Amino acid sequence: MEIWKDVEGYEGKYQISNKGRVKSCDRYTPLKNGCIRHEKEKMRALINVHGYLYCELWNNNNHKRHAVHRLVAAAFIPNPDGKPEINHKDGVKTNNCVENLEWCTYSENNLHAFKNGLMKAYDRSGENNPMYGRHQSESAKKKIAEVHKGMKHTAEAKEKMSKVHKGKPFSEEHKRNLSESLKRAKAGTKRIVKDGVVKCRKGKELEDMLAQGWELVKKNNKDPKEG
Repeated sequence: MEIWKDVEGYEGKYQISNKGRVKSCDRYTPLKNGCIRHEKEKMRALINVHGYLYCELWNNNNHKRHAVHRLVAAAFIPNPDGKPEINHKDGVKTNNCVENLEWCTYSENNLHAFKNGLMKAYDRSGENNPMYGRHQSESAKKKIAEVHKGMKHTAEAKEKMSKVHKGKPFSEEHKRNLSESLKRAKAGTKRIVKDGVVKCRKGKELEDMLAQGWELVKKNNKDPKEG
């Protein structure tokens, strides 16, 4: 049995049914010239936008597009928890019968879509990443550096990164670099730079070169011209 209810905000003008149909009500509308126009009851045309059905409703010479599934849910389905989204249970976006709709959260809507194969997981790893095999330009690197300058990771972010890397083995190259770095640190060796050339020195030789204008290399400053 098809049941009709007034559309909220358009009482006496438009109605929505539990089957997902929209109609304008039989009514008399006063015009600006003083005449009265008789508008007969008729079904409203539905517009398909990205698979969802919409309709145009008029009020005080202004019109607005409304999603049919939201009109049905607002009229026939209680929403005590104030959930913002509406889920189509069978996954068919044009099936706006009240039995096929339910209020849900954004995450509940996505979970339903994943479980029923309506949405694929967003994967940008490896070759799926649009930046795969590409290198950032020097200007892009400078812009990124400026954005992150002075910023630090939050404790929460550090914990997440720690969990991501936990249990993952270091590459052999990374192990060698760590080993060399530890050896230099134990021996008191420091990395110094001058005119783009990086050297590793210690003791008195290090002190003499620093006096000659060489500077200590910052931790994140790496240069292949090390000697």
